[in-house]
Amino acid sequence: MRLEKKSQVIILGVVIVVVALVGARMAFGGKSQKEIERTAKVEAFVIQAWRIKHDARLFENRDKLLSFKQQLMNYYSAESGALAEQQRLISALTAADIAAAKDDNSGEKILNFWVSDVSFTNEKVDDNNARLTADVEFYIGYRTQAQTYRTYGNNTYSWQLKKEQGKWKVTKEELVTTNEE
Repeated sequence: MRLEKKSQVIILGVVIVVVALVGARMAFGGKSQKEIERTAKVEAFVIQAWRIKHDARLFENRDKLLSFKQQLMNYYSAESGALAEQQRLISALTAADIAAAKDDNSGEKILNFWVSDVSFTNEKVDDNNARLTADVEFYIGYRTQAQTYRTYGNNTYSWQLKKEQGKWKVTKEELVTTNEE
């Protein structure tokens, strides 16, 4: 039984399309375009949440602490307790920064904070849950009465997220390793 030429062309076309789809999926680590985009959005989300806490510590923002705590409501889960934990953390860090500047009479102020690199090393994102781990490199600029300087940090963080009412929320954030110079 011979297939007509038209049938052979159709079968060959289907095989080529299937091979191309499998190849494209393998090239993207087995992830679809939708999965890649969803993961990228979650990555950007956790880094923005992380930055808010550090920006709250800047000298120029000390009188805006309440505003930063309110911003955290868009990123951290109240249901899991992560929101209250992060709000307490920025209060404690800011209080420690102020106390340190007064205790040693240096007048030290945090002037700027910037992320120089983020490398996600472990990602698992589905429709409603996510787990991410990333190495985050950053600099913190300081000014004292005598000098201006900056420190470098390279820490590994992990995040767990869950969709709550259709929006991503961080349910757990953990510092895995720390390396600050």
